[in-house]
Formats: sequence, C-alpha cells, structure tokens
Amino acid sequence: MAGIFTVVAVGNLLAFNLYMAGVQLIGPEKAILYGFSEPVMAAALSALWLGAPFTLWDLAGFVCVFGMLFMLSVEG
Repeated sequence: MAGIFTVVAVGNLLAFNLYMAGVQLIGPEKAILYGFSEPVMAAALSALWLGAPFTLWDLAGFVCVFGMLFMLSVEG
C-alpha cells in the first residue's frame, strides 16, 4: 500500500505540479521542446542506473532527437 501511495504522490502529483511550474517559468514553446528529451533521459538513466544495454540504435535515436530539437530551436 505504501508503494502505491509513493507512486501516486511522487510520480503523479509532485511530478505534474513541478512540470506545470516549469512551464510557467520558461513558457509553453520551450517546455514542449524539453519534453521531447524525456525519452532520451529515460534511456540514459536506465543505462547508467539499471545497467540496461545501450546500443548503436539508442545512439542513433539520441542524434535524431537532439537534431530535431536543434532544428526547431534555431531561429530562421
């Protein structure tokens, strides 16, 4: 029961409120761009913390995501 409460409290309530506060600070345009980097961080943390395999396909995905973020953030 404590595990379910922790997942709900931290994983949903706290995370959502912090995300919304961040959106107010940086604006929705930048927030959605940073939101695209969430899968990259999830893969990196799972490789570092949990020892999940990190393959060449993962690296290719990182390059694609960051390339897209760069292209969207460049003014022009």
